[in-house]
Amino acid sequence: METLNVSRTPAEIFNEAQAAITRPVNAFVPANADEQQHLFLEGTIDVPDHHYDKLDAIDFESVDTRLGELANEIAQHSEVPERYKPIYEAYFEETRLKNRFMQLSHALKQESVDDAQKQDLEAEHQAINERLYGKPDRDTFKQLLAQKFQSLPVPDSQDEAAMRIYNELKELIPQDIQTLEATELYAPADETVAAMQRVVNVLYGKLLAHVPDREGEYSMDEVETTFREIVETEFGEAAGDWKVVRIKRSGIHVDASKQRIQIPEKGKSKTPERLRDLVVHELGVHFLHSIMGDETDLHLMRVGLPEYFDAEEGLGVLMEHARKGEFKPGGVYHYIVAGLIESGQSFRGAHDIRWRLEVLSDYEAGKDLNEEAIAKAKDTAYKGVVRITRAGDRPWYKDLSYYNGEIKNWQYFDRHAGDDLMLSLAMIGKLDPSNTDHIRTALETRTL
Repeated sequence: METLNVSRTPAEIFNEAQAAITRPVNAFVPANADEQQHLFLEGTIDVPDHHYDKLDAIDFESVDTRLGELANEIAQHSEVPERYKPIYEAYFEETRLKNRFMQLSHALKQESVDDAQKQDLEAEHQAINERLYGKPDRDTFKQLLAQKFQSLPVPDSQDEAAMRIYNELKELIPQDIQTLEATELYAPADETVAAMQRVVNVLYGKLLAHVPDREGEYSMDEVETTFREIVETEFGEAAGDWKVVRIKRSGIHVDASKQRIQIPEKGKSKTPERLRDLVVHELGVHFLHSIMGDETDLHLMRVGLPEYFDAEEGLGVLMEHARKGEFKPGGVYHYIVAGLIESGQSFRGAHDIRWRLEVLSDYEAGKDLNEEAIAKAKDTAYKGVVRITRAGDRPWYKDLSYYNGEIKNWQYFDRHAGDDLMLSLAMIGKLDPSNTDHIRTALETRTL
């Protein structure tokens, strides 16, 4: 393809592409979340009907057109090395698919869609969902659900409330899963876990020193202060234009495209242990990888190469667990709920299984299950099912990344235990170290 000399730099074109699309995680935020949760938990409705105001505001066709123009501009740009053009092409393809996924999520909420249109739109919606985020593996789902159920303590027969909930759960979970013979799922070698604990201590020791042992929990104001201290003290000029900001969202989030570390305006206080996990995950992985990627001449390394997400999200969870010297697969409940939805369970059905698993996993003989514990489990379960169905109240399998990504990373470190080069390649930017194309691309980048 003939290259064009243009006045805009590749960075400016890429930054416009980043600004052109609303990230799905930001768009799939219901405006009436509290109202729908209240109606569901009181039993008035069985399926939430969320309003997605941010989806209403997007002109999807214009976004797609502009992304196509920017993709063409990058492809023909004389300053973009030929070796980078295929990865940019893949990035724009993935970004346009995300835009289309949001467009379909929005379209399926409209009353004007007839049955024939709806069937076609749903098929395309599911196809893109699986293309971008994968789908639950049937055998893995069944094994995780079976293990979760079989590990529950059987309630004391004198504890009527717990026994009733346990029996209800047995009615809800298929018999073949209840009796499924346990198959040993993958686990890393003990030596690998110990090696990664040492890596965490070396890489993140200075960051974690900002979260000393103390009595009581950290408020969200204190979380914000701690994160800002770490960014300013430990990274200084390397953090560039990065800022720690408060935002209306449910969890801490690192937005690499806007260079913002977003702290919820409201949220639950954090124990010192949980705050250390967040420091390792959000700052040690998401934030640090973006800074590392920004030091190269490939702008995608700052925000993520195509199909990097599972690996990085999983690495964040892995580092949390490695800090404590343990292997404990993350995102198991996300995987179970996604598997329930994928296998045809309704929102209510998935919720009814999820909250019973939740409350019984904390059951102790001789301790009555009170209404407060049940209400808390139902609240947690509701939010968990919403996470898997928030694409316009349809499945969104993004959160499979916590489980799949962590397993993928442990397998990578199992293969390369003690290899400093392979470790450094996993940390060089936002990429998947198990993807040979990503590694080749990373090795071809130049440091600015």
